[in-house]
Amino acid sequence: MISYNFEDIVDIPQLQRLMDKFYHATGTGTAVIGMTGEVLTASGWQDICTKFHRVNEEACRRCVESDTALANSLRSGEKFNIYHCLNGLVDVAMPIYIKGEHKANLFIGQFLSDEPDREFFKQQAAKFGFPETEYLAALDKVSVLSEDEVKSKLEYLTELSALLGESGLRKLEFLEIQEDLEKRVTARTQALKDAQIATLNIMQDVDEARLKTEKLNDDLQKTNKELEMFAYVASHDLQEPLRKIASFTELLEKRYSENLDERGLKYMHYITEGAKRMQQLITDLLQFSRVGTRGRSFTEVDMNKVLRAVQENLALTIQEKKARIEYSDLPVIKADEMQMIQVFQNLIDNAIKFCPQTPLVKITAESRGNNWLFKVSDNGIGIEKEYTEKIFIIFQRLHDREEYKGTGIGLAVCKKIIERHKGRIWFDSEPGKGTVFSFTINKKIKI
Repeated sequence: MISYNFEDIVDIPQLQRLMDKFYHATGTGTAVIGMTGEVLTASGWQDICTKFHRVNEEACRRCVESDTALANSLRSGEKFNIYHCLNGLVDVAMPIYIKGEHKANLFIGQFLSDEPDREFFKQQAAKFGFPETEYLAALDKVSVLSEDEVKSKLEYLTELSALLGESGLRKLEFLEIQEDLEKRVTARTQALKDAQIATLNIMQDVDEARLKTEKLNDDLQKTNKELEMFAYVASHDLQEPLRKIASFTELLEKRYSENLDERGLKYMHYITEGAKRMQQLITDLLQFSRVGTRGRSFTEVDMNKVLRAVQENLALTIQEKKARIEYSDLPVIKADEMQMIQVFQNLIDNAIKFCPQTPLVKITAESRGNNWLFKVSDNGIGIEKEYTEKIFIIFQRLHDREEYKGTGIGLAVCKKIIERHKGRIWFDSEPGKGTVFSFTINKKIKI
């Protein structure tokens, strides 16, 4: 039996196109590397690697050592491995199995898990003789991914690895049938020289093999079409493949749940929840990115009207928690009305969410020189002072997702909106007693 390599089984050009589209959609570089170290596909590799680490003999040796360590850990049976390479970046690898055999590794990487230690990279530039300015400029292009972002991408790419494995299995079965057919035809042809009666047996075997080959070819074409569709939707909109992951997993659970044990059902639940979380992250990120580009013109806005709209939007939440919202005689200001609704809705919703008792939210406003000063106070759990800066950073959460729902983008959106209105936002808090969020809106904004 011939032993096939990964590139014999999988359509590498098609896979390269898929990886390119994944990179353009997510900004995360990928590579598929064979078991002997050959690079089969590569997309979005960082300049810091291609222009510096990989072209310097000593730095490249470190890269090879890191790749080898990742590959060896996967051969030990790990489902994936996260590795901090010797040159300061982070790589993640997961195995691709076809018919139970480890055929290749899917890498994502050349990112950072924390803000870079610039002193370390300066020393590294000096050690390897890199031009420091160009080297640090390349470093600034490297993405910093949170644990949740890495987990979401791993869930997504694990599904892709499974799909590649399925496609490869179809092709492998096809090749094995083809190989078997060739051997049998050869044997029967030799037998035909000895006896004419063998012709009937050869025709029968060929016909059976042809039927099997046609069926496998149909299955292979079907799988390839699914893979092409997967590549198309990944490039068109990340939301769509995530919805497909969630919906097809639910369909798999409905149709084949009796064939899965409790662990299998649990894994399917993880996939569905991970896809939904990434959909919400993408939606929230889109909302965040549109604050400055999709904002409306500034007009005269009655803030009392804004608060009434927020109360209508949060009516169900207010009713469920029996929350009290107090305000009066708020001013008319120059602002983007819809964005003011966003700000107050985020702040009031948080005040209600993070209150273990009956929520009481008070909104006040006063004139302060060239600004309007608004305050939103609550009687919730409060915030520790150490989180003064972190709380306004996108996707930063102070509590477990199981304890309080959300993606951690609300206050980042508030900050960006307030900055668009030439103001600033901050908070004062006493843990266990409540928080006061304050923000200013510039009076001299031009309508």
